[in-house]
Amino acid sequence: MIFTKICLLLLVCCYCHFIQPSTAFSFENKKRFEYLVNKKRIKNFSIGYSNNDTTSTAIPLAPALPVGYGPFYIDVPLNHDNNDTGVTFKNRYWINADYYQPGGPIIFANAGEAEVKSASVVLFNTTMAQLTERLNGIFVYMEHRFYGESTPVTNNNGVQDLDKYIPYLSSEQALADMAYLLQTIEFPSELNVLPVPQTKVIVYGCSYSGNLAAWMKDKYPDLVFAAVASSAPVQAQTDFHEYFDPIIRYGPSDCIRNIRDAIAYIDSILFGNSTDDIDQLKKLFGAEGFYDDDFASYLLNPMAEFWQYGIDDTTNLFENIMCNKIFKNNNTVQENIIAYAAFLQPYSEQTYCDTTNSTDLQPCFDTHNATSIQEQKLQDPSTASWLWQTCTEFGYFQVAPPSGEPSIISRKLAVASMQRLCQLYFGNSTNVPELPDTDKTNQIYGGWNIRSSLQNMIWIDGEWDSWRELSVLSPQINSNSNLANSIILPKSTHCANYAGITSESPQYLVDAQNQQFETLKAWLDQANNTTTATKKTMLSI
Repeated sequence: MIFTKICLLLLVCCYCHFIQPSTAFSFENKKRFEYLVNKKRIKNFSIGYSNNDTTSTAIPLAPALPVGYGPFYIDVPLNHDNNDTGVTFKNRYWINADYYQPGGPIIFANAGEAEVKSASVVLFNTTMAQLTERLNGIFVYMEHRFYGESTPVTNNNGVQDLDKYIPYLSSEQALADMAYLLQTIEFPSELNVLPVPQTKVIVYGCSYSGNLAAWMKDKYPDLVFAAVASSAPVQAQTDFHEYFDPIIRYGPSDCIRNIRDAIAYIDSILFGNSTDDIDQLKKLFGAEGFYDDDFASYLLNPMAEFWQYGIDDTTNLFENIMCNKIFKNNNTVQENIIAYAAFLQPYSEQTYCDTTNSTDLQPCFDTHNATSIQEQKLQDPSTASWLWQTCTEFGYFQVAPPSGEPSIISRKLAVASMQRLCQLYFGNSTNVPELPDTDKTNQIYGGWNIRSSLQNMIWIDGEWDSWRELSVLSPQINSNSNLANSIILPKSTHCANYAGITSESPQYLVDAQNQQFETLKAWLDQANNTTTATKKTMLSI
């Protein structure tokens, strides 16, 4: 069976979710998990790991959770606005109450655009977990509707159910799910947890989950006391060519120039009149038979991946691989292209595609085959779910910039490619719009303007994060320099503060977590003091 690898978008990155369905982890969680494993930040339960794969690329499964942590399930309406469908589905969530002391807050997070495969990592080894411990709180972690097991789609009906119900997949419905859980959740009676909002709720998230944190604070102020949004692209935007701007801005200048020259040379062939030259170029990269936009996506994958997930306080894969090993200063443009081709084909075979039965990469990257698309919808509905959200609400289409602007990706990658893909996925069965209604999304949530309307809100971004371009700390807007309670992590990329602090953490991450703790603690103390003073006043009356 052929499964298409779609490499044209994603909130987390343009290549992340569209991994072969046999892969154990969603790409986002897999990358985060690899990071935690490498940094030795996994809580080692006595139960140990569940992992029978001994290949060189195997990633150990997250430690199994003891029963008391979940998963738990809550029946939520398919349509919170008017449940005219009469349909409910079971939504998964997890609880870590190990650190709770009476009066402590609930730290609440929605997992966002991925199936939850590593709840134990999140519950015990992230900044969210560490803040929960420091604040004597309870951590509640919720799977997003239509991802993983939290879906009305059944195995029996598959694509039919997905096409029928997916119009009810929206950020507004997800926020309503979160509010519903907060209003109905029951903790063990011996904990003596008061109901929300008597127990204060702090919503935390990074990436799209960071959007949800900010939007919960905005739309449900009676339930949510405070929120922390990290790497949150709150500005919906269809054409998101600015995704690549930080790479051009902060990458080694000589290396970026060499990449731009190589891509310009490649485009001179792709936009030329010689089919023989085009065929020879694609053959060089092991990409025979690729459509031009699929070829463009194939070329950008490692560059975007190494930038977004390959940079931390000790490592810079973008510089180490793309610059020092491939796009060298002493090479000609043609030599750099040949070097990239020699790297890209085996890397793609090992990283993205199942080449057990065939080394042909075209089926893996083909986004034009309707049959393959429908098979992927059946085998990997979470992929379809995020594609639906981008096709309808957010855009985030990571494409080439307008003519005349510098580019490190082929100009064959355009918004039209995403329009075609959205229609191919959903056009025959749902009312997917021609373009995402980003104006409506920004009207509902405020886009960048949300930054001026929220109290008790912390904003965090990596200085080099591509998604910062759509956050409230974006260089595209000029009024963020004095934004209260904002943190810029130096030389950092996406969700850099997600992993917990260890003795090996750089000082800026230690400082960032301390700043979050101190700010949240001050807000909680102030609210508790106000409540106490009000009670005393009422008693004196």
